Amino acid sequence: MINSVLNSGLQGALRAMERMDLAANETARFGNEGNSDISRLTGNLIEVKTQEQAIQANFSILRTADSVTGTLLDVRA
Repeated sequence: MINSVLNSGLQGALRAMERMDLAANETARFGNEGNSDISRLTGNLIEVKTQEQAIQANFSILRTADSVTGTLLDVRA
């Protein structure tokens, strides 16, 4: 069970990092190649912030699973 929680948290963080990277790259290209749609820029900035929060949530899952694992090991010792 703990392994599936750890895997879920890790996979979620990795997906969020990939999405953040895509939005950040598109933001960095703003103004180049005729890309000057301000609403698209705003959307990308919102996406970066959203994915930042998703990463934090997934790392919170990982910290909790780590804490539970430590508690279980303490109980068994």
